[in-house]
Amino acid sequence: MNLRPFTRDDLNRLIDSTGGPHLSGFLPTPRCPVEADRDRIRINNMIRLSRGVLREYWMPEADADNFLEPLRAIANADALTKPRSHCIAFYLSDERFEPFRIDTPLEEHCWIGRTFHTRSLLPELERLQPYCVLTLSKKRVALYEGKPRRLEQVLQDGMPESFQAYRQTLTAQPQSQVHSGAVGLRGKQSGVFHGQGGLSESEPVELENYLILVDRHVLTYLQRQVDTPLILAGVDSLTSTYRSISHSKPILNETVSGNVDEL
Repeated sequence: MNLRPFTRDDLNRLIDSTGGPHLSGFLPTPRCPVEADRDRIRINNMIRLSRGVLREYWMPEADADNFLEPLRAIANADALTKPRSHCIAFYLSDERFEPFRIDTPLEEHCWIGRTFHTRSLLPELERLQPYCVLTLSKKRVALYEGKPRRLEQVLQDGMPESFQAYRQTLTAQPQSQVHSGAVGLRGKQSGVFHGQGGLSESEPVELENYLILVDRHVLTYLQRQVDTPLILAGVDSLTSTYRSISHSKPILNETVSGNVDEL
């Protein structure tokens, strides 16, 4: 019996399957591994009860026997008697039979309806690999740890929350440029100040240095989360610049593109 982990793709596929009949069955973890041979009894009981429901509400007796044949094959498999420390979930319809290894607790259950019963397997998705989302804008930068049902912000000490906050920490300020005019000429002052010119010239360099600083904090966090993928979110100019200077790996090729200030 080939059991595989349950993924979100599996969940979406099972949810999309409708019609009937759809049989959902769960086998709990044995109280101790040597009791796994009792699974054969549990499955045979499920077959007996399911056969009665199918005959009464869904199909003739011969069709019900054919429908339940995959469960009989599992009940007679030698692999079923081997010790295990996990639960088993299986889904059976006219189109598929899929058994899964489930590491979160399940109660013994057998259910037949027009759709599969998947709610009990949602906690299993929490065991999947986490991911991170980095939102980038000049107004706000934030790092989140993503889970199947929520995003949680990761607070990194020392990481400026915005480009403006970073610029305020800089000790070097752009130098004002002054040139003198001839005294007495109409419309000419003795000194003309140009402060905005130096600011616009330095901003791209400061922005890149700011993203380098952000990346250092992100990298520090990801080093504690082995193989955690990073998703970038923001306007293309910022995400592409960050991608070019970043040492954080792995960064997914796909980007959530757009203004993230209001997310």
